[in-house]
Amino acid sequence: MDRKIEEAFASATKILFGKPLSPIGKYEKWLVERTPAAANVKSALGKGGCYMPDYSFFGRVPRARIASKEEFEAAGKMKMQGLSEASTLAQIANKLKEFAYFVPDYSEGSNVNVQNSTGYFNCMNIANGFDIFDTKNSGDTFSVMGSEAVFGSYRILTSKFLIHCYNAYSLNRCFEMDYAKNCNDSMFCHNVESLDNCMFCFNVKGKRYAIANCEVGREEYLRVKKIVVDGIVAALERDGKLGFDVYNVLGKGK
Repeated sequence: MDRKIEEAFASATKILFGKPLSPIGKYEKWLVERTPAAANVKSALGKGGCYMPDYSFFGRVPRARIASKEEFEAAGKMKMQGLSEASTLAQIANKLKEFAYFVPDYSEGSNVNVQNSTGYFNCMNIANGFDIFDTKNSGDTFSVMGSEAVFGSYRILTSKFLIHCYNAYSLNRCFEMDYAKNCNDSMFCHNVESLDNCMFCFNVKGKRYAIANCEVGREEYLRVKKIVVDGIVAALERDGKLGFDVYNVLGKGK
């Protein structure tokens, strides 16, 4: 992984857990557990490749018929052979597989140091991303806009320093959040809004120093948070993963 992205991941983990974690490669399988799978596919025409998500119509594109951006002109010069004006629609359709190639990669704007990514605009220091706009210093992300230091996350807008967050808007320094808006310094919360320093909160808004929807005060909150974070760091350093997340944490005691 690129040095800038490694530094951003170390910074994000230090902010979230009080300790920088590295290298990011140790945690990549864990980071992408809840995002659509993707992989690099070599161009069928021999030059370059394309980072392809297994998502929507991208998942239906035959991997053997993918051409890279570098091969765009060559793919455009391919012509259908062996047909006449009397050819039927079925005959024409059957010939498509002989000359048609897909060039699914897309990028526009000013981009710097973008690796293994497809569909991006005005990005800097991005790796393993799809549908990334106006974002920097992030990796293993899917559909992110206007954000910074976001990792292993899906559908994020205007947020900073996130790991494993999904369907979220305007989050800062958050971990394992789903369907969240305008939250800071929180973790393991779902369907929430305007939380500040909260854990394990669900279907609630406007809480501060809350655990399981109950405000407990700063001192008690920080005491419990330290226990939780210490356990998270120990598991990540030992195993490179947690074994539970915002989607299944409620079932861990059964």
